[in-house]
Formats: sequence, structure tokens, C-alpha cells
Amino acid sequence: MTFGYVRAEIVAALINYTTLTIVGLYLLYEAVMRFIQPEPIEGWTVVVVAGIALVVDIVTAMLTYAMSKSSMNIRAAFLHNVADALGSVGVIIAGTLILLYEWTWIDPAITLLIAGYILWQAFSEIGGSIRVLMLGTPVDVDIDRVVEDLRSVEGVVGVHHVHVWALDEGHNAFEAHLVVDSSSLLEMSRLKSRARSLLQERHGIGHSTMEIETPGHSCDDEAKVIGHEVGSTPSAAG
Repeated sequence: MTFGYVRAEIVAALINYTTLTIVGLYLLYEAVMRFIQPEPIEGWTVVVVAGIALVVDIVTAMLTYAMSKSSMNIRAAFLHNVADALGSVGVIIAGTLILLYEWTWIDPAITLLIAGYILWQAFSEIGGSIRVLMLGTPVDVDIDRVVEDLRSVEGVVGVHHVHVWALDEGHNAFEAHLVVDSSSLLEMSRLKSRARSLLQERHGIGHSTMEIETPGHSCDDEAKVIGHEVGSTPSAAG
């Protein structure tokens, strides 16, 4: 494994968001069933226990909030804490209203709101982990602008087979074929150095691999600028 376990956190985040989605769907089912057949509240003990659980959930959420801004997996854990806290709030509100006023409908109604929030958050976040694992272009990278900037590098006359993907949430990688107008190895090395600096400074891409070609020995004219056809064999002009 040449990149080690750098994506272990992304896999964990995907598992967390998938679990949250299942929990949200289960809560939807429970809410519908409670509309059909309301369940009794077991006295004030349930409300008190929910209050204690709420305090624990709030403390845990506060501990994970700061780290959740820079970590996909911690964001998933934070969302778990928020979901638990909302569940406790729902039990406190619904339990109190049912015990005082016998509003049995409030329990499934609050459950529906909590389920909707959980599913909304899970669906809005799960796409990021899937995108990384499927080698999608990072959302903060404009790949067309990357190609345009590379073409502006002195000595570059063509760019194709461009790929940009995320190694993890904070590190992007790049590979491409560059067609240059010089056959000097020293000039090729300098050109690659300029291209790497451009990718790092303008696009935040820290890991780049570039294959250098010359006009007479490059891929055919139909080579795709962005990406390539899997299974295709590039041909070289004679």
C-alpha cells in the first residue's frame, strides 16, 4: 500500500454516515408506527434520564466541535452526538407534554423532525466521502483552470490526460502528460519545476506527477485533455 492507510478516516466517515442514514430511516418508520399506535410514556423517570443523557451529549459535542471543522470522520462523530442530543430533547419535550396534557401525537411529530434533520445532514455530507473514495476531482479544484494555467507555462505546447484527485480530505494529487517544445533534459526538469510550483501555489496541489512528451513523440491528437478512456492504449506518433 504505497499511500498507507491515509484513507482509513474517509472509510470510517462513510461508515458513520451510512449508519446515520439507517438510523434516520428507522426513526421515520418508528414515527409513522407511533402515529398509528401511540406508546405510553413510563412516567417522569424517562424525562429525567433523558435530561442526564442530554448533558452528556452536549459535553461530548462540545469536545468534538472544534475538530469537526477539519476532519470528515470527526464531523460524522459530531453529527452522531447532535442526533443523540436531539433525541434526548425530543424525549424531554414529548414526555413532558404527554404526561401533562396527553398530547400523544407530539412524540411521533418530534421524531419525524429529528429523523428529517439526521437524514438531511447525512445526505449532505456522505457525498464528500464517496467522492474521495471514487477518485473524484476535489470540489475546490477547478480542473479547467488547472489546464489553462499549465498551458500558460513557458515551454508547454500541449496538455492532456489530466487527472486530479484527493488522497484524503487535506491532500490533493495530480498527474498529466505535458507536451514541451524542448528536447533538453535540463530544460524539461526546469519546466516541471515551474509547473509543480504553479500547481502548489495556485491550486493547492502538493503531489504532482508529469510525463513529458515532445511534439513528435506524444499521444495521438485524439487524446483526451481531462481524464482518459480506461483500457485504451495510447499511441505514439512516429
